[in-house]
Amino acid sequence: MGTIAGLTCMNQRLPYTWQPFFFPLEGFVLFWTVRIIASIFSNSLMQRPGVYSLITTLLLLLTSCQPNWQDDGWSSQGVPGEWKLEVPAGLISEMKLNRDAVLQLHSPTQDFFVLVRKDSLATLTATHPDFTLEDFLDLSIERLIQNLSEPEVPEASPATINGSPAHRASIHGRYKSDPIRYELALIEGQEFMYQVLLWIPEKMSEQYSPLMEQVIESVRIDK
Repeated sequence: MGTIAGLTCMNQRLPYTWQPFFFPLEGFVLFWTVRIIASIFSNSLMQRPGVYSLITTLLLLLTSCQPNWQDDGWSSQGVPGEWKLEVPAGLISEMKLNRDAVLQLHSPTQDFFVLVRKDSLATLTATHPDFTLEDFLDLSIERLIQNLSEPEVPEASPATINGSPAHRASIHGRYKSDPIRYELALIEGQEFMYQVLLWIPEKMSEQYSPLMEQVIESVRIDK
């Protein structure tokens, strides 16, 4: 999304460990797998009530079992001596969210995203000597809501995250037709300003709010 954050397709998969297939290719493979198994067994067996449905159900469960990305503990990410944060170890790297990000992660099974970007204070103040963390917040929010319809931006609150001055904001809106929620933290270091951004489908807010909070509160800035 703009120069601040890019959204991938929100496919709204179910927030459970067991993820049934809903994609045409997977359905096609499942269909022909059942047909092949049916050809192996005798017609009389396959014609018994419930046998065909039972095989289909068992195959669906076996092929849709995916590891829960939250069960792998936590992983430290960052640059030693500059910044770090803790994220669920099951998250995987994503290279298409934002070209300027120093960290891009997402869940392999759900729409849960983490992005970190840093901007040099020297660059930010070169043309605007009085550039402040509040200015960085206003700029970040402005860019975030450019592609949102019905944006809701509650007043941001000053904060301190592990000793560093910060601002926090929760932003709600619709990307295309999908209600989403951004959790944004802007943190000031000695040489850089950092943007930590997480986003999820709005319907998953209750489930993942504690996890998002834990990620943001783990941020430590050394430079």
